[in-house]
Amino acid sequence: MNKRRKQKRLVVFVLFLLIPVLASFSSKLIFYQLSKDKLIKAVKIESDDKNSRFIDSFTIYSIQVGSLKDYGKVDLVKKDLDENLIPNYVLKKDNAYKIYSYTFLDENCIRNLLSGVKENYTDAFISKIKVSGIKLEYTDKYFYMDDIYRELKLMNENMKRESKFWYEYTIGTFKRENYISIINEKKKIVDSLTKNIQNIQYENAENFKNNLKEFCEKYANSVKEIEENFEKGNMYSCEKLFLSGLFDYYNFINKLKTVN
Repeated sequence: MNKRRKQKRLVVFVLFLLIPVLASFSSKLIFYQLSKDKLIKAVKIESDDKNSRFIDSFTIYSIQVGSLKDYGKVDLVKKDLDENLIPNYVLKKDNAYKIYSYTFLDENCIRNLLSGVKENYTDAFISKIKVSGIKLEYTDKYFYMDDIYRELKLMNENMKRESKFWYEYTIGTFKRENYISIINEKKKIVDSLTKNIQNIQYENAENFKNNLKEFCEKYANSVKEIEENFEKGNMYSCEKLFLSGLFDYYNFINKLKTVN
């Protein structure tokens, strides 16, 4: 009888130890699968797994104030937002025009502003826009891809820094010198990316090259506009250009095709 009790206690003890381990493993497996689903294999050049590089996925958090099919009505909403100095961007998605106002890369920041927007737009809510990650595969022969990979990583970090700045600007705790640093870094990154794109001469990377080139041209023009508006003290236009830049990156990623 005592022997059976000891065996039963041993089984319970083993299960007690195993359950957290199995739960952790299952969570990691689910997380891996979710991450895998959001990954676009954008470049594969004579590659093996040792040469894989990853650009992380992320989420854009925005306060959506409307979804309309009539662009004439969209213009009226945009005009109202502009008059109240609320930054905005319109994205055509699912056969409708989604009207976004405040937009950041941190959900907590956006939640802090939701109640204020709902005072004028009672149906406003937080919209989460998923931006897929990308995978680049190439051998050491195509060393220039390392520069492109690093610059895209730096661009994502720069967007996070700028997102933080605009939240601080909105609540009145910003530092002007931080924004100057962000603009200078942004310009340096896009200039370097634009030069390195010309080195891509591999047929299987044409889709990536052409879409990256189109995105960089838009981004470079945006940086010029930001510099001009900043010199004039027009911070509102600068913030709207930040939103445009985020969604230009989102559109760039969505145009990429997975290569085999």
